[in-house]
Amino acid sequence: MAIEKIIDLLNSDKNFRYVLLTPCHYAIGNCAEEIYFGFLKARREGKKLMVFHLPELPGMFKYRWLNNHEIFDVDSDYRHFSTQNRIERLAQAGLIAYHMPLRALNRPFSKIARHPLTDHYLYPSIGPFTLWQPEASQDYFAWEIAERYDWRTQMQTYLPIRLRAEKQLNAEQIRQKLGLPRDVWFVCLHVREGGYHKDHAQSSVRNADILNYVPAIEEITKRGGWVIRLGDNTMKPLPALKQVIDYPFTPWKSELMDLYLIQECQFYIGSQSGIWDIAVLFQKPLLMPNMCHWTMSYPPKEGDLGLLKHVYSHSRKRFLSVEELFHEPWEAQHFLGIGPDYHMEENTAEEIKTLVLEYLDRSTSIPAETNFQQAANKQRVAQAKQLFEKQMFDRHRDDIYNKYRIASRVLGCGGTLGSHFLANYWKTSK
Repeated sequence: MAIEKIIDLLNSDKNFRYVLLTPCHYAIGNCAEEIYFGFLKARREGKKLMVFHLPELPGMFKYRWLNNHEIFDVDSDYRHFSTQNRIERLAQAGLIAYHMPLRALNRPFSKIARHPLTDHYLYPSIGPFTLWQPEASQDYFAWEIAERYDWRTQMQTYLPIRLRAEKQLNAEQIRQKLGLPRDVWFVCLHVREGGYHKDHAQSSVRNADILNYVPAIEEITKRGGWVIRLGDNTMKPLPALKQVIDYPFTPWKSELMDLYLIQECQFYIGSQSGIWDIAVLFQKPLLMPNMCHWTMSYPPKEGDLGLLKHVYSHSRKRFLSVEELFHEPWEAQHFLGIGPDYHMEENTAEEIKTLVLEYLDRSTSIPAETNFQQAANKQRVAQAKQLFEKQMFDRHRDDIYNKYRIASRVLGCGGTLGSHFLANYWKTSK
């Protein structure tokens, strides 16, 4: 669309003072990711990020929508809010006028063409193409170009992102009602289930059982910490545990508190789900048990730790070692549905507890990597480059954009898999 191309040209202009962005409006993970990389672009180019968003529309204009609107309002030293939000309101009015007809035509068009309009038409998509690509008109991907961005340094250098002051104050008042003492440290925990999206079958490889995390929870509370379980009220409730708040089942759950709790936590334990990207946005230390894919999503910060799910090969009639997994095809970790030869099993409660203890017991926040950890990180990057060439993408513009986007994660992530896990499963399988 013409307006999007114009914005791409402005965002690519080194003399233009702002980075203009309408983040993804229907997936919280993609939205948080785009805002984070929008701030990175603003910092490296000496600009300010301006975020525009389309409000939810009623009736015939309604479409699936983001589950947290507060994320559009996060603040940073690299964020620009116009005086009295005049520019944002004007832009919002323009977006509504531009996209309302397309929303209205979606249902009748779907009946006639037997296929709905793509999200590209139903939602504004202003700015994301320039967050990762060197030029808006770039029509090819090259690793040497992606490497010029030095994503590792960018992602490992702290970027101040926070709630706005008035919202911070409001959230702290709600914290008291939640029963979380102001003087304690706490951990956020999110374990994906399929209830919210009703996708138990489609995304089963991304889900896990919260009860397998109880021994790890008890290790945290034993040391004086609290645990705040995040998610929604379709999830399996936790048993009653000391210093644990099953937050989705409290009357204080809100979009604002979701962000506040992640911003304030000591570290975050989470599966690969959209809310994980909010923890990345706030740059919290991350522990990632039950990883079902590793090319696109890996422990991001130096010192972060993860565990891969155990992958069984039906053709070989056995579980695969971690070293083998770094040589398997894309369908062994495709997060929208792995191939028919593969089956995944969750990490055990003992494995999860051991990962948490590895984090809690270390003497420095970024310990030296073991030989297995170094090998895993090296082979992950090599595998990603091979998959880029052969299996992950088709040949069109969106995939050029996605290659640069995913390459930033491949090259920028500085964490690793747990040392005990790798020592057990690098050469041998479960």
